Amino acid sequence: MHPIDLHVHLLPRISSPIDFSDQVAVVIDILRATTTITTALANGARSVYAVQEVSEALALAEQFSEGAVLLGGERHGEKIEQFHLDNSPLAYTSEVVRDKEIIFTTTNGTRAMAHCRMAKTIYLGSFNNLSALATRLQEETPEELHLVCAGTDGLISHEDVLFAGAMCEKLGAPSESVEPGNDTAKLALDTWRAHNQTPERFYQALCHSRGGSNLLKLGFDADIRRAAERDLYDIVPNYDPDTGKITA
Repeated sequence: MHPIDLHVHLLPRISSPIDFSDQVAVVIDILRATTTITTALANGARSVYAVQEVSEALALAEQFSEGAVLLGGERHGEKIEQFHLDNSPLAYTSEVVRDKEIIFTTTNGTRAMAHCRMAKTIYLGSFNNLSALATRLQEETPEELHLVCAGTDGLISHEDVLFAGAMCEKLGAPSESVEPGNDTAKLALDTWRAHNQTPERFYQALCHSRGGSNLLKLGFDADIRRAAERDLYDIVPNYDPDTGKITA
């Protein structure tokens, strides 16, 4: 069996969409898009449609019957006017989202998904589904695997790099079966190992990240704690760039 050639991209703009052509990509936006979407699907949402603009979300919502759809997302961390939900995973309970379609737009995460549009498969990663995603990737053993960090407002964000490192370790890199394809993968792995000695140290690393600092200012400490929880769900969200639809 061939080894997985594992690449980590610290920001979407450091790479080109063609880099992912016919490969497998994992989009990472720990605080909070990929955590929130995973939560919504685990709690029974039919699907999540990722769009780039608020106007696009409102137009798409009109195509659904009344009561069948929820608008969710944020701009700069805060709920969008006219939307039902923000980008807090804690808001997407089964009572709220079960059997609903969700139309979702965020500052960073949904843009990172669109950036990976040339990949043959695009998964979403969060600590909440770390093991399920690692198992899926080990079963598929793609020739090339790209872990794409969404970042925060166009800048590298520590929490996404931590997840990339955790996934590198979970897949067994470096080994005969998984080879770091770039030095960024080694950097992410080192970062993860430096901050994962205790749950509290890991949580503090999330709080002190760019995304975490923004959320603390807005009073979303509970969202950071939820994002830090590992293996809450055994689902793997899959994004279809042609339709924007994400399903479990």
